[in-house]
Amino acid sequence: TNQLVLNLQADPDQVTYTYNSANRTLTRTQGSTSTTLLQDVTFLNWSLYQSPTNGSSYGVFTPASVPGSAKFVSLQWDCAMRLSGSRSNSTSLQTAMIELRNR
Repeated sequence: TNQLVLNLQADPDQVTYTYNSANRTLTRTQGSTSTTLLQDVTFLNWSLYQSPTNGSSYGVFTPASVPGSAKFVSLQWDCAMRLSGSRSNSTSLQTAMIELRNR
């Protein structure tokens, strides 16, 4: 199990994103409410990055040394499912860079 936990300033409930490799799911939980966001996930990885410094090259992000200093989350995932008895990728590797606002 792999988790990303966000503490929201305006809400006392944390938001937790959980990748369960055994169940092949990505879920979002806030308080007592859980929602499955992705199914048949074969790979998922997130990385935390700091804000770019002045003068840094466009698109170049420095890894966050401490999770609390992160300004961006990079998410990579792949989903696959069996079609007609053989393994076939339903999607190619997807990547998203998400900015954490109010930081």
